[in-house]
Amino acid sequence: MLHCVVNRLTLPMVLAFTLLALTTPTAAQTVFKAGTLAPDGSPWLNKWNDFVKDFEQSSPIPAKIVTYPGGVMGDESDMVRKLKLGQLQMVGVTVAGIAHVMPEVLVLNLPFLFDNYAEVDYVVDKLFPEFQKLAAKRGIYMVGMLDQGWIEAFSKHKVASPEAFVKQRVWIWNADKVAVQLTESLGINGMMLPVPEVLTSLQTGLVDSMFSSTTALVALQWHTQMKYYYPFKLRYDPAVFFITDKAIDKVAADKQAAFRAQIRTSFDRQFRPFAAELRKIERDLGQQIVDGGIQVVDWDVKQAEGIKQKAIETWDKLAAAGVYSPELLAQVKSALAEFRANQK
Repeated sequence: MLHCVVNRLTLPMVLAFTLLALTTPTAAQTVFKAGTLAPDGSPWLNKWNDFVKDFEQSSPIPAKIVTYPGGVMGDESDMVRKLKLGQLQMVGVTVAGIAHVMPEVLVLNLPFLFDNYAEVDYVVDKLFPEFQKLAAKRGIYMVGMLDQGWIEAFSKHKVASPEAFVKQRVWIWNADKVAVQLTESLGINGMMLPVPEVLTSLQTGLVDSMFSSTTALVALQWHTQMKYYYPFKLRYDPAVFFITDKAIDKVAADKQAAFRAQIRTSFDRQFRPFAAELRKIERDLGQQIVDGGIQVVDWDVKQAEGIKQKAIETWDKLAAAGVYSPELLAQVKSALAEFRANQK
């Protein structure tokens, strides 16, 4: 589970802009509503605002995107539910939202799959066209992907091993399918809660440990309750930006292709350069929380081996459960092996 906790918000939080609803056009302008877990002042929301401005200025139709940040539209599962009901048309989500929109992407979120961002970039570039095809079958246009960060471990009380860590009151995002499976497989004492309830739960003692990215940890103020940091990379967390085909169908037929192309162009123009910036922010925040007093505890690699092997067993379990197909898992493993062989 090691990741369970995560962050998911993280990013999502990383960008978690989930939901964008098309409303009745006023005058010549088409208005979209976007909701996200990303809080005001966070790097994700700042860049999202840059994307909105870029798209509105370049759109082939007069368009306006209204954004609702900080989870005011609810947790990611709430926003996706509104998306499916047609109340919202555009979403930027992390693992919890991805699980409800297109769970196949969670094949990138598996514990101990990737060792570094170079591996992530290679596999994502290789698999993105396949993900777009899967999204199209669900009536969704997959605009782009972004990092939520590396999920690591944090706690209020010091523990000497991963085995001891999972026996604490560990926050698990109740909408995170991979985390829930890890909780079961690793015997984690998981406290299943939505993101908006986490900070209060930390303050009251209902939760005393978590798996999260450093970016989400700071953006959501969870770091104020943590005393120990275990730089133990559990898994990579992706974020994805979707828009429904129904929303695009509201655009004049002769403008739809240009609309799709421009929203993708604006996303790439703003978020591709931001990827490197976000990764630097993630590293810097990790150092800042240590400088601020959170103590680093390094677990012995051998101590973690048992949990690592149990966690890897969830790869096939999730495929068997239908979260993604065995064939897609094989594609990811093949691309990763190809990259590693080339590096050698």
